[in-house]
Amino acid sequence: MQGSGYLPLAPTCDSPNLVFINVSPIEYGHVLLVPRALSKLHQQVDPSTLLLALQFAHEAGNPYFRLAFNSLGAYGTVNHLHFQVLSLPGLHEVQC
Repeated sequence: MQGSGYLPLAPTCDSPNLVFINVSPIEYGHVLLVPRALSKLHQQVDPSTLLLALQFAHEAGNPYFRLAFNSLGAYGTVNHLHFQVLSLPGLHEVQC
């Protein structure tokens, strides 16, 4: 089977990290990566959660894949750790 598809009997892992569909998406496919979801981590990045996000991006293998983080001081609305995950083909390179 090529591409993505629904596999009702696919094996699952006992990973504490979850991916949620964003209820207020900015773009099609906008999801949230929630490290150690049941630990109720505050919205603060540490080396282990940053490494998880970078590994997630690497596994995507998509040049348009973007990760974002917004802290409570940057209009984050809920104090739980999560990364915004998007694929933005319109952003070929960031201009400074």
